[in-house]
Amino acid sequence: MQNLVRSKTIPIFHFTTTRHTNMDEVGIDPHKLVAAEQIHSHKVAKVTSKDLGKIIPQIDALMTHEEKVPLVVRTADCLPIFIYDPKKKAIALIHAGWRGSVLRIAPRTIEKMEEFFRSDPKKLLIYFGPSIGPCCYEVDKNVIHSLDETFSNWKDFARQITKEKYMLDLRKMNASQLYECGVRPEHIEISPYCTACRTDLFFSYRKEGPGTGRIFSVISL
Repeated sequence: MQNLVRSKTIPIFHFTTTRHTNMDEVGIDPHKLVAAEQIHSHKVAKVTSKDLGKIIPQIDALMTHEEKVPLVVRTADCLPIFIYDPKKKAIALIHAGWRGSVLRIAPRTIEKMEEFFRSDPKKLLIYFGPSIGPCCYEVDKNVIHSLDETFSNWKDFARQITKEKYMLDLRKMNASQLYECGVRPEHIEISPYCTACRTDLFFSYRKEGPGTGRIFSVISL
């Protein structure tokens, strides 16, 4: 199974690979992918065709306004966030785990798109790829302490189940930050798949351990 979107009106191509999909099947040269190193930070890099085939160090989000520069992030429960600016013809791709989300990597990426491409948050189209859902993402009080230091509304996306344990909703956590940036709710589409529930389709670090594979999420103009 694959999540594949092509449109005659929107010149964008994005997909999330699963256990049953590879780059060749969708016409992407894996040697030209521009990847983020992914260190659970809030850092964003603007890339160009000069970066084809590179891993950009010390960052968790990529953006470009050039065509045929495929951006990639790798996940196995974390949230991949696709961003498209149809007005300025720019894209971005974010790796958002709980640490990056606490550091507000999604708003940070929007700010960088405003700075470099003059993007208007109200015009952006956003897709949340498959990630671990609030049904399976159990976290402890250390995570909640980090949330409490950053978000006054953290209880909106963290549900307590025992004295020490909570269930975290990464999707709602990031969506609420994007709304604050001016992104319209109707411009955010969210994958219904939980990676931990559907290991027949996706890889899950929580469910399968560190030796599992990785989902490649790719976006390109």
